[in-house]
Amino acid sequence: MSFEVTDEEQALLDRYLDFYEALASGERSPDTEAQEHFVRVTQGKAGAETSHEFAYAKFMRQQAQVREARRLEMEGRRESEPPPEWFSREDHGKLQKRQFRDWMSRRRDS
Repeated sequence: MSFEVTDEEQALLDRYLDFYEALASGERSPDTEAQEHFVRVTQGKAGAETSHEFAYAKFMRQQAQVREARRLEMEGRRESEPPPEWFSREDHGKLQKRQFRDWMSRRRDS
């Protein structure tokens, strides 16, 4: 199975994603055997058979890949280093120096 979402699958996701997620999360109970099978697919208890199931399975695979990439990116960053979208490395350095000076000042005043 290719993990690339086809145009047909994207159209299904655009139209039914909220419904798929409600079924998968348990927010909505399945009303039909097809919906029950869909839920089993989302739980890994059955293989995808319909275009709806394949579309959602590919979507979930892509979401997992995005989460894993973010996790690896964060893991590679030093713990004290902020995410890059917060502010520049230079600004981060200035902030650390300021915090250190403030800490030293409080320590002397104690």
